[in-house]
Amino acid sequence: MSFHARTAAPAPIPHQYVGTVADTTIGLLTAPANALDNGVRRIQFSNDRNWLSLMQAVHRSFFSSLQLAIESGLEAICREQGLKVSSRLRESIESAIGKIESVADDNEVVHRGIRDLRTFMMWDHDFEIRRSCYELQNVLSVRNVRPPISHCA
Repeated sequence: MSFHARTAAPAPIPHQYVGTVADTTIGLLTAPANALDNGVRRIQFSNDRNWLSLMQAVHRSFFSSLQLAIESGLEAICREQGLKVSSRLRESIESAIGKIESVADDNEVVHRGIRDLRTFMMWDHDFEIRRSCYELQNVLSVRNVRPPISHCA
């Protein structure tokens, strides 16, 4: 039994989700594969929903990449202008952690948990910055432009 037969209707919905992602990925990889070897691969859609799914994936990719590029650009502008930008969510979390810390007394388990939370929050933020920079560099490299963002190193 082929992969397609196991992920197309009337397969269970979770299997169909996997099939949609696989079909979309094949569609998105066709153009770059053809560019590598001057191939003439063609994509055939068994129904209009498959084509629509591919177009939706392209739009999601475009808008998420655009959002990452704008966020990175705004972050660079704020840094250059010396503007402090803070996250309300991060401030709320820090406030909640502070309240827990104030009543934790000498409970080492609680203090260790708080340290772990703060470490994770910093790691997660740095990861997002690196991911944003990576996406921005990919977008700009297509246009042979070097991104003027120092924190992408």
